[in-house]
Amino acid sequence: MKNILVTGATGFIGSSLVSKLTSDYNIHAPVRNFPPGPTKNVNYYKCSDFHDFTFFPSAIKIDYVIHLAGAAHGKVSEDMFFTINVAYTLKLLEECRIRGVSRFIFLSSIGVNGNCSTVPFSNFDTPNPSDPYSKSKSEAEKNLKQLCLEYGIELVIIRPPLVYGKSAPGNFSSLLKVIYSNIPLPLASINNSRSFVHLDNLNSLILICLTHENAKNRTFLVSDGDDISISKFIKLMILHSGSKTICFPLSLSILRFLAFILGRTSMLNKLTSDLQVDISYTANVLGWKPIVNVEEGLKRCFSS
Repeated sequence: MKNILVTGATGFIGSSLVSKLTSDYNIHAPVRNFPPGPTKNVNYYKCSDFHDFTFFPSAIKIDYVIHLAGAAHGKVSEDMFFTINVAYTLKLLEECRIRGVSRFIFLSSIGVNGNCSTVPFSNFDTPNPSDPYSKSKSEAEKNLKQLCLEYGIELVIIRPPLVYGKSAPGNFSSLLKVIYSNIPLPLASINNSRSFVHLDNLNSLILICLTHENAKNRTFLVSDGDDISISKFIKLMILHSGSKTICFPLSLSILRFLAFILGRTSMLNKLTSDLQVDISYTANVLGWKPIVNVEEGLKRCFSS
């Protein structure tokens, strides 16, 4: 069995992905804290940072690396985004060069393309990141492309939009807290178009990118393939979660005025803007397609 190093293996995406890899690969995962219970074909190594390889047995040949770990949106300084997402990633890549890794999969962000779209984002867009997190991902991509070419390592970059699923953190978790609070939401009139990606769809793409010949040295965009408005997304969350929250219409002009008064203009812009992802390139190059649509994905979020 081939060996895969997975960073972020105990996180939201990583823990799900690892469970799908163990039947075909030996998994090696640097972690800050050991997860409970043994897992077949998974070897955890306690270390302070994912780029620290002093813990790792030198005799083990690593074939592939899936790099999921990094600083995400939250209370992190701009300098720390670049330290963790760029500098630490390049340290990890240097270890990959030393150990003869053949393929490096980097989980980036659709934010590299931009924070809103007038036409669907594609693989061929000029990067236009607008916040420190997205800028750090873009900088990491640029450096990885240059160094992987120099080192002879095959690079695969994946840019997802918002990733949702059972126990998802971040914006999805924030929306869920609001929905469970049963506070009426004045968002029913928002008729924008947003791309999302369910965890199962993202994982299925990562699995294909591990070995597919056409994946090497390419960047792929991923989504559920059926864009919907944020109001419909929230209504589906309410429906499948069993919440009693009411979603009612309020004109966008009033919403913008209220957001300005409350200092939430940036948040409202994120909710109301379009952000669409064109996955036709991904589908054509890899023969990949989403395994669930948005409604089925949201059902899975709340299934027992």
